[in-house]
Amino acid sequence: SQALWYLALRQGDGERAERVLATLTEAGVERDYWPQASTAALIQRDYRRAAEVVERAFRDVYGPVDISVRQLYLGDIYGLLDRPQLALAHYDSARVQLEAEALQRPSDDRVLGAQAISYAGLGRDDEAVATARKAAALVPPERDFVSGGWRLVDLTRVYAMVGDVDAAVDQLGWLLRNPSGMTVGRLRAEPRWDPLRDHPRFQALLEHPPSMN
Repeated sequence: SQALWYLALRQGDGERAERVLATLTEAGVERDYWPQASTAALIQRDYRRAAEVVERAFRDVYGPVDISVRQLYLGDIYGLLDRPQLALAHYDSARVQLEAEALQRPSDDRVLGAQAISYAGLGRDDEAVATARKAAALVPPERDFVSGGWRLVDLTRVYAMVGDVDAAVDQLGWLLRNPSGMTVGRLRAEPRWDPLRDHPRFQALLEHPPSMN
């Protein structure tokens, strides 16, 4: 089931996530599963396969609390593949798309969260942080814990991308203390957190994770 896939993700187990996903797709479940498939490949550090999965996708996936934008995924993946110009081109395509959507839906925290990541990918650090904070302010966790948690993950990711390691680690501590979906298993496995790996506070967070509230 989808719950089993998410459990595998929480544990940072890419191979198990792929096995669960294969069962779901063989069962004919009607849904776009490219975000899950590419994430499973990324956790296993198979960046070329992750790119192939996204390149084959036909459309973005709009979920209740998050948006999986193909151009944004490709920006991340081509950055990991050390193809910076191609990564920038995809981030910019995502920016154009998301800015247009934000004009139509200025209070859609999902759109703003994704838009912030596109700015971070383009090196527009101040805009990235400001936009991510705006998205998070729209759904504070005390009012909407699920959506609010996702937007705080976006904000944390933006901090990591722009090089504000201390802010990123501070936010990760909060996410681990609260039922946000962030886990030590994900932090260890997901390449999006690689910019933090050499930081002593990040390493300490993995070795001695805070207790959940």
